[in-house]
Amino acid sequence: MIRFIYAFLILLCVFLLGCKSLKANCQYVRNSFRNAVQEQESLQIQALGKRCDLAEADDGAFIYRNHILLITMANLCAAIFPILILLKRQRRAKMETILVEHENKQLHQQKKDIERKLLDIEFILSLYQQISQQNVTVKALLSDLKTNAHVVKNPQLAGKISEAYIDFVANAAIHFEKVMTDNRFEEFTGIRLADPQILSSNEKMLLALSNMNLDNQQLSILFNTTESSIRGRKAKLRAKIQVLGIDINGITI
Repeated sequence: MIRFIYAFLILLCVFLLGCKSLKANCQYVRNSFRNAVQEQESLQIQALGKRCDLAEADDGAFIYRNHILLITMANLCAAIFPILILLKRQRRAKMETILVEHENKQLHQQKKDIERKLLDIEFILSLYQQISQQNVTVKALLSDLKTNAHVVKNPQLAGKISEAYIDFVANAAIHFEKVMTDNRFEEFTGIRLADPQILSSNEKMLLALSNMNLDNQQLSILFNTTESSIRGRKAKLRAKIQVLGIDINGITI
């Protein structure tokens, strides 16, 4: 723009040179050029001021937008944080509910298994009691026949009855050593003996059955004896275990 004005002034000077007063014309050109330059500088200064004002306005708007953004983010965080805590609590409560339901199912299944085992034991005991009672009856009958006066008078018959009685007692006896092996004893009781022979098969069977929480009446049926005899066997076994220092895993005898 300044160059354009300068060229215009030069042309004006050429025009004025043809005039009668060269000095006055030159002074006029200088003044005109100075005024044009000052006017142009003023316009540039105004434009620069406007640009500075716009820049300051933009900076202010940018800072304002940042403040608004920060406030918005803070409000969002303040709103989201309780929601996250609530979701976490709900998830934890859901997991706890699932665990409780799972434990309840397990306990219910364990209860059913225990009840089933108890039914099985009661069923077997009832059958065994009938068989045991029959054995007792037969044994008592043979014992009476052995001492019967009419039988005693017949040596041949007395011999056969005595032989039958001995065979019956031998066959009716329960051989726990065939049932309660060392491996089964450890499985049923969790007791590991340094010397398996330290306890008899009857004592091992008594420990295993006591671990099943059978009472003295039930044990007397299985051992084909009386409740008083079972109590006596238990007392002897407790004393023996205490003397030998055997760990029976908390089994109550």
